[in-house]
Amino acid sequence: MKKSILGLTFAISLLLLSASSANAFTMGDFGARFRSGETQELREDKKATSEARRLENREENIDERRQKIAKLFDVMIKKYEAAVARLETLILKIESRVAIIKAANPEKDVTNIESQILNAKNKLAEVPAKIDTLKADFDATLASTTSKDLFKQVMADAKAIKKDLKEVHQILVHLIGDVRGLRIGED
Repeated sequence: MKKSILGLTFAISLLLLSASSANAFTMGDFGARFRSGETQELREDKKATSEARRLENREENIDERRQKIAKLFDVMIKKYEAAVARLETLILKIESRVAIIKAANPEKDVTNIESQILNAKNKLAEVPAKIDTLKADFDATLASTTSKDLFKQVMADAKAIKKDLKEVHQILVHLIGDVRGLRIGED
């Protein structure tokens, strides 16, 4: 019985030894395949496809942002143009009021007010040309691929236009106060 157990143990150990060497060969073959260029190529392919997908999403995001910026720019331009129209109307009203005061009392000195009105008109006359230039610059900025620096310049120009509009408004506010001091019927 000892011989049969020993024989059986020996047979099983040979069987296991041959099976483990077969598995080792298969694993070795897999390791060789793994170290070969196949998996490296797979990694590079996955990396390239993910990079292409990322670039595609980035382009879509850039297009969406450009559209949003264009809408906001259009709103800003409409506000500037509306402000110009309102200020022109205000200048006309102040001029008509000064003309009425001048006609009612020719001895009143309104030369200072008229010169300020002329100053406001001249400043306001420059703004529509600046707005047109701003529109052209913005269109060029949207078409450009390196638009970051150009966009900063466009925004600086927009702020300059806003500043001009504020200056004209301040002049007109002071004029209104000066005209109120020249009421009809006062001595």
